[in-house]
Amino acid sequence: MYDALIVAFQAAALAVLPVLFVFDAPFGKFAVDSRLNLNGAYVLTGNAAWMAMEVVAPIAAVTSAASNGGVTSLCFSAKLVLALFVLHYVHRALVQPVRNPARSPLHASVVTSGVIFNLINGYLQGTWISRAKLHAIEPNVRVACVGVALFIVGAFGNIWHDEVLRRLRIGAPPRTYAVPHGGLFALPPVLFIVLESELRYAGNQQLEHLHSKYPGTIHPDVTRYEWATHQQRDTAALIMASNPLMSLVAISDGECKARSKFEMVERMLQPCGPPPPRNDD
Repeated sequence: MYDALIVAFQAAALAVLPVLFVFDAPFGKFAVDSRLNLNGAYVLTGNAAWMAMEVVAPIAAVTSAASNGGVTSLCFSAKLVLALFVLHYVHRALVQPVRNPARSPLHASVVTSGVIFNLINGYLQGTWISRAKLHAIEPNVRVACVGVALFIVGAFGNIWHDEVLRRLRIGAPPRTYAVPHGGLFALPPVLFIVLESELRYAGNQQLEHLHSKYPGTIHPDVTRYEWATHQQRDTAALIMASNPLMSLVAISDGECKARSKFEMVERMLQPCGPPPPRNDD
């Protein structure tokens, strides 16, 4: 079941991605008025619905780990990984929604899909932790310390940015959207600019390598003479590499194949004649 769910999870991600380009999930600023919105007097409110669908993940993880030998049988590293996973969802599923103001109404489809996702996610995480070799081979202490440190930094960053979003929601009219500022909210444009420039530089370096390795590959600054020379040389190289074509050229010239190939190599030096004068200005 574990392996089948892994494959199904990956396939679902590929299937849902193109759908989201066409349909907006009825959640947040895309919330719609519907009888299926869990925001009424006798059903869950927005925050309560969020808690109900997110708390499934840690419960499923602990239950899955317990059903595969028990949590107490895990080694310290496995218990630590499981505890960090649960700690993350304690803040996400309990602390964060309790401190936040009223959330936009959640559609039943959003809550249902969230419960299914977190149920599968928690099962996979708990099963992997209980079946992995974490309980057989203790990891390097330095590596473990680095991992825990990264988790702490990420957790504090997550809490800080959640606080920025929470302050934007306080006193705001329902279904309004405000642009957050500060912290990592200001970095995505800069990161994209840096990535774009780095990718462009790497692409130019790769093109220069191709031009030096394969002279026939043209570029935007190639002249008409250079293009024609490359075409003539590539054609001659193709003919010499093909035995039937080389035999046809030799018969047409009335020469042996070796003589025809030698003359063709000589013509490859300047197949289009001497180069035209260059204007350096």
